[in-house]
Amino acid sequence: MSEDKFTSSYFEMHYHIADYKPYNKIYKNVVFRNEDSLSECQVLKEQCLRACFTHFLGADLTGTKNIKQHFTQDNKLIRLLITRCCCSQFEETHITHAVVTHKSTNISFIVGKDCFNKLFAGADDIDTFWKEECKYCKNIVAKRMDWRPNFCNQKCVNKYKEDELKKNSVKSKTKKVYLKCEECDKPKKTDSQQKWPLCYDCYNKSSDED
Repeated sequence: MSEDKFTSSYFEMHYHIADYKPYNKIYKNVVFRNEDSLSECQVLKEQCLRACFTHFLGADLTGTKNIKQHFTQDNKLIRLLITRCCCSQFEETHITHAVVTHKSTNISFIVGKDCFNKLFAGADDIDTFWKEECKYCKNIVAKRMDWRPNFCNQKCVNKYKEDELKKNSVKSKTKKVYLKCEECDKPKKTDSQQKWPLCYDCYNKSSDED
């Protein structure tokens, strides 16, 4: 009977998708439980959350063994005036929640950490999903700092920046060079000429024709 309850009509009635702007950050396509919607009983909340994820994502991913393959979160538990978790849980002042985003659809969910953990309890990475991973060394960040999020320490920050500079330098060196005009085959001698597919005369000619 409970499975029959969580139909498309149920989610159209009790949920909506909107932008969310906590702490000056904008999340797009966030699934909210309507504030004026009644809570489900405790027994049905997990079923409600599973059905919610399945409805909006178009597939039941709760049996996955690798959460990070499908979802991301930004390591912030938010304490603002949102009173509803997607499982339907209601808290009179606010609910401490996270924004969990599905990678391939970019749809996000307002969900309590404990609720999410119960839903994906069988995943191999459930214990590390909420922990921050260093962008450089890929280890779990032991102590998070707001001024260097997603990094273990300043050394990793500096190494990451060095790598990014090297990557950007390689990209700039591999830009296409036009040694001759693609229209008239006239050779190009200077670096500035070789940046563009057409020579000056052919470019002006094409502009006049437009």
